[in-house]
Amino acid sequence: MMQEPLPTLPIGMGDLRALRSIVHSYMALLRRTVPPSRKREEEMAVLQRLYFRMQGIPADAVEVRVDLTVSEIQALSKAISGFAAFVRHKVPASRYRDETLGMLEQLRQDLVGMIQ
Repeated sequence: MMQEPLPTLPIGMGDLRALRSIVHSYMALLRRTVPPSRKREEEMAVLQRLYFRMQGIPADAVEVRVDLTVSEIQALSKAISGFAAFVRHKVPASRYRDETLGMLEQLRQDLVGMIQ
């Protein structure tokens, strides 16, 4: 049986560091705000595996290509959305905040577009 190739996300090290931070922060947010359930644990497991894979990428890499499963893309999309909502709530509005969140939203849309 032929498997479809995994979607690949090409990103720079700065973006990788940002995504690691977002995933890590979102996992902490899930632990604090979502009651324990099978669904939460499954999402946490997907995010944890993705986080560890991203942690294993050498710091001296210039560009990184991360192969993502559909469930990882879905979890990463949720993490980006959740992180952005948290930032909008906690960080005062500014041009810099809004531009940064706009770039994150574009990345999220690009990710979702990989599986549609």
